[in-house]
Amino acid sequence: MEEYKIENYIEIDGTDILIRELPEEKRKKISEEIQDTVMFSMGFVRKAG
Repeated sequence: MEEYKIENYIEIDGTDILIRELPEEKRKKISEEIQDTVMFSMGFVRKAG
């Protein structure tokens, strides 16, 4: 059985960047933005405080 390798990239300013090569803080910020986008599409809104 062939083993597959999956790598996640994100496009930033027109450049594809491997997510694991980003600093931890940048990955955390991106993951929060993705989560907010998905949750907003389901009708949820993040409230600070």
